[in-house]
Amino acid sequence: MDKKYILILLLFIIGIVIVTCIFDHYRNKDMTKKEVKEQLNNNKVKKVCVPFTGGSFNIIFNTDGGEEIPPMHIGIAVSPDSYDDLPTPTKEGYTFDGWYYNKKLTKKVVVTNSKDITPVPDKDIDDCVIGFKDIEMFAKWK
Repeated sequence: MDKKYILILLLFIIGIVIVTCIFDHYRNKDMTKKEVKEQLNNNKVKKVCVPFTGGSFNIIFNTDGGEEIPPMHIGIAVSPDSYDDLPTPTKEGYTFDGWYYNKKLTKKVVVTNSKDITPVPDKDIDDCVIGFKDIEMFAKWK
């Protein structure tokens, strides 16, 4: 073999050894949990949520064939005088047995005034509150 080819082969082998050593160093480097967390946080864009104040939501009444009741609009930052009692619907041949939060009628509404209804936060993909979800209530009849 020519000395020129031997020199090229030798340089190629040395290059492979150097690259392998570099990769092994980084692959086997011991990092503490804190270092890993810092490195991950340095590569992330952090979103800061702006505090959400005020807002409103609707209570929608599903009377299951009873008299129709218009939605009740609830403003979060209003005076207590503007809250109303929850309506009592009527349905011919039936007695109203309360409001429920689900169609299966297993989660009873235990409050009687709209001021006691806890609003459900509506959040964006970053888990920031952007408003409140409407609440649907279902009438139970007996």
